[in-house]
Amino acid sequence: MPEDTRHKPVALAVIEGCQRGDIHAQEALYGHFGRLVMATCLRYASNSADAEDIFQESFIAIFEQIGSLKHPERIVSWIYRIVISKVIRYYRKRAQVVEVTEWNIHNNSPAYQEHEIIQALSAEELLALVQQLPDGYRLVFNLHVMEGYSHGEIGRMLGIREATSRSQLHKAKCWLQKTIVEKFGIHSYEK
Repeated sequence: MPEDTRHKPVALAVIEGCQRGDIHAQEALYGHFGRLVMATCLRYASNSADAEDIFQESFIAIFEQIGSLKHPERIVSWIYRIVISKVIRYYRKRAQVVEVTEWNIHNNSPAYQEHEIIQALSAEELLALVQQLPDGYRLVFNLHVMEGYSHGEIGRMLGIREATSRSQLHKAKCWLQKTIVEKFGIHSYEK
């Protein structure tokens, strides 16, 4: 993940303080990156309680592992990798990622004009819809669509076949499309 240019760089003294276990430096790092970590947790979690659990586990790991950070200028990517790792571990503990087939999703779903969907949804509404996806769908959707991981990489991370990753992404997109159409009344068009 490229460094997030929306965040001011954290002072090297803060990182070095965290590496020494300085509580004031840890508070500064938490204050600096807390919103970014929580936003990532919310995107992957099915509810705010799960997001808070992942958030807490992430910051514990960040403070425990910060001594291994060799390139302070890459701290955003480093933190992000820890959060993604905690998300995956959290959901692996809860249940194996199993291909979900309970929803009746057909390959022949109608196509929708992308700009209509984008205009119809706020960021909060889209996040709420993604949070409603079953764990396997949500993990694959976020890892592929939001993070840009390949299906092979996702398969290795989650311990599933590449084909399962592709299938879950397809089903997630179909479910989101169908839900958006039903909830927001967006009309289909034929290509």
